[in-house]
Amino acid sequence: MTIAFVGISGVGKSTFLKTAMDTRPFLHLEASKLIKEELALVQQQVQSSEELRTGAVLDNQELLVRAFHRNVSGHEGLVVLDGHTVMDTGSGLQRIPASVFAEMNVRSILFLQDDPEVIRSRRTADTIRVRPERSTQEIKTHQQEAMLASADIALELGIPLQVVTHTLATRAFSRLFLPPISSEA
Repeated sequence: MTIAFVGISGVGKSTFLKTAMDTRPFLHLEASKLIKEELALVQQQVQSSEELRTGAVLDNQELLVRAFHRNVSGHEGLVVLDGHTVMDTGSGLQRIPASVFAEMNVRSILFLQDDPEVIRSRRTADTIRVRPERSTQEIKTHQQEAMLASADIALELGIPLQVVTHTLATRAFSRLFLPPISSEA
């Protein structure tokens, strides 16, 4: 089963998933790393995350799907795709089409949200990743658009969507690992 764990840049998706991996077995795939991996195979050169974000977003999604399938081939457990439903390209917000999630056989979406000011503080403190500098209001708008895009994708694909905070994400994520309820008494 594949779930998409999505939210805007700086909300804490990767940090949450790294912690969750300590207690639960799953394959964690980061969309940006998959795209870089595929680009390296195709072009023999790796672009930075900043170049991916500001580049041909839709072309990158084709690369993502190819790399995703290569990485999950033969894997039978839970796959968690760490990614986005909307990209901040630097010149505006661009939605990722539902077809991308369909091609990766996503069966559920968890949208991680946080206070926009907290996200802005996280982004400012992160010296490793290059992100466009955005005001708290711009981050709020981006997060709202990403949440709407997640809802549209879930509706189009007929899959569940859960909008969660860090605390609720832990509970929602734990439910993914519960054994199925037996109908036998």
